[in-house]
Amino acid sequence: QIARAEAEAEAFASQKLAEFERRRTAQEEAEAAAEAELEAKRRTLEDERAKAAAELEARRTAATAEFAAQREAATAELDAQKRALEARRDAADREASAAAAELDA
Repeated sequence: QIARAEAEAEAFASQKLAEFERRRTAQEEAEAAAEAELEAKRRTLEDERAKAAAELEARRTAATAEFAAQREAATAELDAQKRALEARRDAADREASAAAAELDA
């Protein structure tokens, strides 16, 4: 009877130990899965951040290039207007000189 009680106690202890091991294994698997999910989310966020940074840099570069092109165009237009005014002034000076020469003659 003692041997049977010991055997039952041993079986009960083995059963409880097996249950504990199953719960521990399930907990470890759940923790590993949660860690893997967090790592995947972290990588996704890093990828999105890198994409956003690249897009921002591309937009900044495009805006800088557009501004430079507009500035060059405006400068060229102003230079052309300046040359046209100088040409008109020179023509007016020549006409005034010619008229003065006629008056002197």
